Amino acid sequence: MAKDDNYTNILLEDMNAKFDAILEVTVPIMQLQKDVAKIYSDVEETKSDIKVIKAAVTDLSYQASELDTRLSTLESRAL
Repeated sequence: MAKDDNYTNILLEDMNAKFDAILEVTVPIMQLQKDVAKIYSDVEETKSDIKVIKAAVTDLSYQASELDTRLSTLESRAL
């Protein structure tokens, strides 16, 4: 009986070691999933900010172009 008991203990220790190895791998994977979710959220926010910046730059570019045209017209009339 002691021999079988010892064998069972060895098997249980082996199984526990394997479960520990699995946990060592899965915990970082869960952290990676959280990190990826945060990065995805940050990217979405950045895309939104870039759209606002593009709209502002386009508007300013249009206004600058319009001012150049008006200035050229005024200069040509002044000469």
